Amino acid sequence: MLTTLAALSRWGNEALGPLTSMFNPLPAIALLPIALLWFGVGPPSLIFVIVHSALWPVALACYGGFLAVPPTL
Repeated sequence: MLTTLAALSRWGNEALGPLTSMFNPLPAIALLPIALLWFGVGPPSLIFVIVHSALWPVALACYGGFLAVPPTL
């Protein structure tokens, strides 16, 4: 949803840029201790780490895909 909003509006583009630049370089393993403190040992902390590690690369790829489509299509 965020990448669609970023491709269609200026506000979404300005929101996606800083978010991906902050969270994409952060390795998922660095969030594991924080997730363990927040969610405890178990599936919720692992799901948080997995979603975080997959969300930002997928968001960047989708945004690049949206921008690659010509405006006439």
